[in-house]
Amino acid sequence: MSEIHFPLIIAQFLLSGHRKGENYRHWSLVALESKNIAHIFETTGDSSTFVYTPRQTDSFSRSADLLGGYCVGHIAHSQLAWLTEKLREITVVRYDDNWDCQTWVLEAIMLLKDIGGIITENVGPAHIRKELEIEFERWDSGEDTVEERLFPEE
Repeated sequence: MSEIHFPLIIAQFLLSGHRKGENYRHWSLVALESKNIAHIFETTGDSSTFVYTPRQTDSFSRSADLLGGYCVGHIAHSQLAWLTEKLREITVVRYDDNWDCQTWVLEAIMLLKDIGGIITENVGPAHIRKELEIEFERWDSGEDTVEERLFPEE
């Protein structure tokens, strides 16, 4: 019997009042068990308080701030605890206006690409930004976003 693998997405969320402007969005790395059950890996806080905050939710697609996302790979169920700890290797930077949640996610993607077998797309920062902008346009026009496309039966 083969092991269950979950889509690994970069999710984007509305981020009001950010110093980089109204179009700036919060990013998280998310393993989706279903449209609503998600393992979220992210940094929270601001430039002086950033911290890595892994968590789980059973209401992912119901978040009022969710603006869709982009699937970059897949992760085995048995790898979730490992991933939670592996992502702790990424240095969280404080008091640097050039470092934030998006920087952290991009570093996480590069770390996982180097390991191999998880990130299935050949992605870099420009490609990710482009795909997330396309996803935002889908969300803005009322089309299905990534979690709805990945789990249409729910």
